[in-house]
Amino acid sequence: MPHTFIILDGHPNAFIPTLIIDNNTVSPTHQLPPLPLWACMVQGTIEFCRVAWDIEQSKKNVINVMVAGSAPTLLNETSQQNIQTLQQQFPLVQPRQAYAHDRLQPTIEKALRKYLDEAAATDSLQRCRIVLLTIAKQPNEKSFEFRNNPEDAVRDIRSMIYQSLTTVNGNTNRIDHVQVDVLRLLPYSSDQLAPKITNKQISSQITMSVYNVPNGPQDLKYAMRNLSQLYYNINVLHIANIPMKSAENAQSTQTVTLYYQANGKHLINQQEPLLNSFIHDPKYLKYRELRLVYSKRSKRALPESEWCTCMHSISPIKLRDLATEVYLGMTFKGSISYLVTHETSSSYTHILMAQDSGIFLHCLNSQLQEQFIECEKKSVGLVGTSNVFEPKTREMMDTLIRPNLFENVHEFLNATDPLCKTIPLNPLRFSHHLPIMTLNEKGLCTSRWIEKSTRWRTCFRDCEGTDKFPITLQTHRAIADLATDVLNGNPTSSGFGTAFGLIHDLLEQLQDVVLKDSIPLKDVNKTEKLIQLIVSQLVNGITGTSQKMFIKGIRKDEAKVLSKKLMVGLYLVGKRFMKDSDIHEQLCSYMLSTIDTNSETTTMNSDAEESEKVKVEEPNAIDSVWSQVNRYENMSLREKEDAAQGYLPEFKTEEHAAFSGQLPPKAAPRINPNFKSRRGNTSTTALPVPVNNNRQYNRYHPPQQQHKYPDPASAVPYLTYVAPTLEEKAFEEKEEEDALGQPGNLLWLYWMNDKVKKRGNGEEGDLSSGTELVYKNHQWKRIKKEFLGRTAQAGEKGETI
Repeated sequence: MPHTFIILDGHPNAFIPTLIIDNNTVSPTHQLPPLPLWACMVQGTIEFCRVAWDIEQSKKNVINVMVAGSAPTLLNETSQQNIQTLQQQFPLVQPRQAYAHDRLQPTIEKALRKYLDEAAATDSLQRCRIVLLTIAKQPNEKSFEFRNNPEDAVRDIRSMIYQSLTTVNGNTNRIDHVQVDVLRLLPYSSDQLAPKITNKQISSQITMSVYNVPNGPQDLKYAMRNLSQLYYNINVLHIANIPMKSAENAQSTQTVTLYYQANGKHLINQQEPLLNSFIHDPKYLKYRELRLVYSKRSKRALPESEWCTCMHSISPIKLRDLATEVYLGMTFKGSISYLVTHETSSSYTHILMAQDSGIFLHCLNSQLQEQFIECEKKSVGLVGTSNVFEPKTREMMDTLIRPNLFENVHEFLNATDPLCKTIPLNPLRFSHHLPIMTLNEKGLCTSRWIEKSTRWRTCFRDCEGTDKFPITLQTHRAIADLATDVLNGNPTSSGFGTAFGLIHDLLEQLQDVVLKDSIPLKDVNKTEKLIQLIVSQLVNGITGTSQKMFIKGIRKDEAKVLSKKLMVGLYLVGKRFMKDSDIHEQLCSYMLSTIDTNSETTTMNSDAEESEKVKVEEPNAIDSVWSQVNRYENMSLREKEDAAQGYLPEFKTEEHAAFSGQLPPKAAPRINPNFKSRRGNTSTTALPVPVNNNRQYNRYHPPQQQHKYPDPASAVPYLTYVAPTLEEKAFEEKEEEDALGQPGNLLWLYWMNDKVKKRGNGEEGDLSSGTELVYKNHQWKRIKKEFLGRTAQAGEKGETI
């Protein structure tokens, strides 16, 4: 916790008496005399320290108390963290005389120097807190004003703090941040207090708050108590219906009020104090109260079946309360109190018991045992054999959490590993759905190791397949085709992991290499051999020739499906880690080519099984007549001239080839005997077939055979058309999408919804393969489109003005 300094204003006005509210029920002879403000300052300081020191048993919260008198006076050293020392020192520093020189700023500088000399050497982040108990010398003082004496000029506390920090900070040791809270005591009566100023950012190193406290006998005590609760995250616990017996053996119930250290879930979404409330109000932190009901007590140990979510140390609020003393004494003797809330009176939710010379409140959750049993049953797996796979919690601890743990903040800041550095994170990068939400400009950040580990896990999550494209033994598609559609549809599993056995060890070795920020050149050769070994063994698993990569007991069909899914996951690893570095690109390219080469033996001829036979109806007489008319109208000018001279071409009946691009290829090309070459051109050399190196494009566009005369396909067109490349089409599509704005907005969803559904979700960097997703014969397929249009460029036919 940050080092805290409490500085008291040592001015004689501290002995101005406080105001006492008239109480008609008490006789004037029995009323106590008014206390001076100095007594309230001492009482509030001791209350602040007691709350902070009693609640923390193992390691004391460091608090130093100083008085700004004729010279800065330190009442307790860092090693003297106890109430007795303060009680002995306060009588020696009573402010009985005023001084003309500045008292407050030298005391602040001494406090900051003491922090740099002692505490800053052990703190990773050098930050401290200062509580200033000042006395208003004039009724018109407000906000950050301070007077050394009533007749002196006004000074600004902000400038005093800034100058002190500038003076103390050196070249080597520097204070990162100072939190200053000013509690201004009003020695005069005031019907209306000025509003508080909370967490005002003065500079990058200074934050200040100002509270005005009236001169009531208990106001400063409550203000210091509430401030201590805010500093050290301390809440209030009320335990009602505690059975007790009086001296006359009369049975009664009592309510005990205690402090407890808030941590864990108690710190989530804590409400801030209201803006119009005052810090001296006893109900200032009423929202930080926990009310429990006493159920029973026992001296038996806590059952092992109970799950404790958090544990809090306990300290009494009222030191001289009889009910509190009896209840805590009973607890120290070994009594365990079972407590319930007003909503769940049937089963206890909290336990109060003594432990390690202290009293602690245990928060229980009976549902955690059921959730843990359910989590054990839902072990992560790629198929349904529960004894094959590793639980989620263990894998997450080993791969995501443990590599990113540090002993303290200083060790984290000094980490030289580039994988520990913070990088932006896009949580929608491998999403299965449309981006219906957008991130802010800053986005999200995480460490590079967590991002790489998460990306590795997504490969073995997406290899499970989706509801549209499941990965089963009956799916006869290439591994590359399966990896293309892993983001289309709802995933069949939300888990991640790999199977036990030798394959798990091999994939862990590959993971250690791939997750590195830079891979040494000496590891490339052995990593390629490792990839070849993994792929060959998975191919054996798919074909069923070998199962030695998995543990014994797994069935042959399960081993085939598991090998196939792991092959898809390995293919995704090659795609998603391609751009990390040049060595990553080399290894990932080798991985993809090895999988494509070795997986050809595992694929079947799905074209013949999935191709649909198109029934061709025999044309009747009317259709033949219209066919001849259409052919004459479609004749070229040369053919019509020949027909006018009596040279009629020999028409042959042609079959209507609708969607010819989706029909299976025929045995031999059809030749038109009336085909004549272009006038003046006797060349019959076929044009060279363009080469495309894109692996995904070539799967759907196989290289065509070279045609020779008299094949009509060898005809040279009059107009030369340059087809756009895949990169050009991808760039045009990107420009069109960028013109629609941020993905996920209303305009983007309106124009891109249907297009994205047809195209499907793909990996980053994948070029368009010219295919679309269609639902046919009760299953989803990816088919080749007949025609892929693009926007007409300037000067081309079809350009719109």
